[in-house]
Amino acid sequence: MAASRRIKRAKITHLSLCPKGVNQMPVLYKADGSFELECISKMDDQGDLLALVYVPERPDAEGDVASAEVIKGFAHDFLRHGGHIDIVHDLKPVGVDRAHVAETFIVQKGDPRFTDWKDDAGKALDATGSWGTLIKIHDPELKRLYREGGWRGVSMYGQAHVEPVAKSSLPTTNTMTPEELKKALADALAAQNATLVESLSKALKAALPEAPAAPAPVAKAEPVAFEGDPSNLEDLAKHEEKVLLKSLDLSKPADIATWRAHLAKKAAGAPKTELEKAQAQLAKAQADLAKILGASNQPTGDAPPAEGQDNTGLSKAQADQFALGRKIAEAANKASGRK
Repeated sequence: MAASRRIKRAKITHLSLCPKGVNQMPVLYKADGSFELECISKMDDQGDLLALVYVPERPDAEGDVASAEVIKGFAHDFLRHGGHIDIVHDLKPVGVDRAHVAETFIVQKGDPRFTDWKDDAGKALDATGSWGTLIKIHDPELKRLYREGGWRGVSMYGQAHVEPVAKSSLPTTNTMTPEELKKALADALAAQNATLVESLSKALKAALPEAPAAPAPVAKAEPVAFEGDPSNLEDLAKHEEKVLLKSLDLSKPADIATWRAHLAKKAAGAPKTELEKAQAQLAKAQADLAKILGASNQPTGDAPPAEGQDNTGLSKAQADQFALGRKIAEAANKASGRK
């Protein structure tokens, strides 16, 4: 294609990772002086992406062309104007941990890195005087998408000042109208962007951690029916213990500790039942009685009891203790239900 406009100067702010176009140096979009031009690129196994951003005197798909001197201005001012890398011209710079421009330079004649490069038509490409870049791709997903064809090129974005080329230099053969060309480019770009967006969406979805599953609903505990007499403190204590045990999960260390503390408290100082109290009193009375019998001062033979003693030989205090023990025993028998 013959040149129809010549780029006189441009302010390039972004290099974008984009799908590869269908033309040999395709312009992806142009409006209001801005332009996005697909470049030719190659990436090695380490993720080093070598790209020709713009080649001198080589018309793009819209017929725009730039001289080697103007292209040198692109390269020299790119970093000063931002030096950003984005994806599909969203103008959102990716972090340097994902990709960054390692080199920006003017290709010298005989540069071995570009000796075997060809355009999309398979024609040998002379890269001398071109703007070249070396972009380090760090993100594993971007590397994988490049190898799988999700994106294959680099596109530059910026503001350009252009001037029309004299009509006498234009070819006289029939070509596509500007409207037809714009529609063809728009259709191609829409299809390419859809493919890239789908690929990137899948990659990001796979890279992001899965959302935590919603916690299972907690089943409401069945109420514990009360058994016994509500006015009886012993029955109330038993019911309280049942309710506590029902609320605990003894497979959990914290709940086991709670139940252990409850049992320890119960064993150490919990209120005793009426039967336990009576049994304790009986044991004490029996111990006191044993002491009394062991120290009995009952006289031998038919001698009358001494003053202050009854006919058993016990002192009045001892007899009173014995009587108290008998009463306690009766109370214990009554508490246990025995006659």
